[in-house]
Amino acid sequence: MTGSPSPDAVGGSPAEHSTPVRIALIGLRATGKSTIGARLAERLRLPFHDSDQLLAARGASPSRVLREEGLASFRARESAVVRELATQPRGVLALGGGAIESPEVRAALAPWARVLLDAPDEELLRRMASADAPERPPLTDLSPAEELGRLRAERASLYTSLATVMIRTEDCSVDAVVDRIIAGLDSGGGGAR
Repeated sequence: MTGSPSPDAVGGSPAEHSTPVRIALIGLRATGKSTIGARLAERLRLPFHDSDQLLAARGASPSRVLREEGLASFRARESAVVRELATQPRGVLALGGGAIESPEVRAALAPWARVLLDAPDEELLRRMASADAPERPPLTDLSPAEELGRLRAERASLYTSLATVMIRTEDCSVDAVVDRIIAGLDSGGGGAR
């Protein structure tokens, strides 16, 4: 194959790889979207954006908004931030687990490669209970295990219908997950290139 790589792809020559430059990470809480997204962006030399971090930087941390204004207000704010981030020409986006519930968010992500990160509930619960885990406010009055099971059941079809690539994040390093994402995207699982 001859010629230059697409300006909408990263990597060396087209023979090496042409990973999309617009990659959104989706999945349940604690699947590693923020940590893996930052490393993926670094590896691909792309800007990294985390919707929860941007909300917090604007004075609307998910914990505060959920506690003081409720879930509907949080989802509206989250949707606005994700739709704003989705206008970026390049980058890796880490989305809150429920962001994909919004039809507007799903439409905004259409031109993006969407990577679904997942792990077994037991692993996600272990990560959420870890002392160094970020605060993840409950969305319901259920126990963490019951809430996680309910969210998985409610969102499963949305996640799988949106995903261009699905990656398991348990039992491997962040770098190994990043390698899997790049391989999956390079093998034709990407969206916009």
